[in-house]
Amino acid sequence: MFLIDLVVWEEINQDNYPYAFSIKLNLKHPNDDGLPGSEELKFINELENAFIESINPESHLHVGTVTLELFKSKILRSSKW
Repeated sequence: MFLIDLVVWEEINQDNYPYAFSIKLNLKHPNDDGLPGSEELKFINELENAFIESINPESHLHVGTVTLELFKSKILRSSKW
């Protein structure tokens, strides 16, 4: 599953966020489909929410989430290298 905020480019000056990076979380206890089970999903969501709340919105912008078999990633754009 991919969730990318394409509208974000209409709301910001793209030149201010020229760098892209992601943070990948490998799943410890995937279910039979390779996705997080309910307990692990709750932990991952809490961790991701804390991370997103901690970033400086003037220099970093959360633009998407990727959930695939065995991992989940957050995609960010940054004004700093």
